[in-house]
Amino acid sequence: MSYLNSQRRRRQRGLTMVELSVVLVIAALLIAAVFTGLRGNQRRAELQHNATLITQIASALRAQFGRTGQYANTTLALAVQSRAIPEELRIGTGTTAQNGYGGTLALAPATCAVVNDCLDLTWPRVPQAQCMDLVISTQSVARRIQVNAVDVKALDGTLNLANLATNCEAVGAPAVIYSIGR
Repeated sequence: MSYLNSQRRRRQRGLTMVELSVVLVIAALLIAAVFTGLRGNQRRAELQHNATLITQIASALRAQFGRTGQYANTTLALAVQSRAIPEELRIGTGTTAQNGYGGTLALAPATCAVVNDCLDLTWPRVPQAQCMDLVISTQSVARRIQVNAVDVKALDGTLNLANLATNCEAVGAPAVIYSIGR
């Protein structure tokens, strides 16, 4: 009788170990699925936040400097001080700013149709995985868009998706240049 009891206990232990292994595998799969979902949500939130910032900046630049014909005199320092660049992007109390990806912004007068009728806003260090989505979602704010110094939206034209895809994939973290103007 004791032999049968010990056999049952061994079988029970074996089944318990198998069951435990199955439970652990299922738990690991669930954790992986949750983690993947959270990363996707985080990526979408980061993308949306940067797209919103670009749209706000473009609008503020046109309102503050375009209406008064001051693009030629506009610098990043002036845009930061005038709050055309949101306070949250300002680096400390200085006159520089960085985007949501940690890249330092650049702003310079540019020529779209006539001299100094635009400002080039450089949005650097855009992750490859977000580059296309960011440009597509912000294409309406700019007269011209370049990725890695290549036009993906010609002056007052439409977005060239083939050029966009190629240039977003060309380097690890491309810079997007928005020509914002009247």
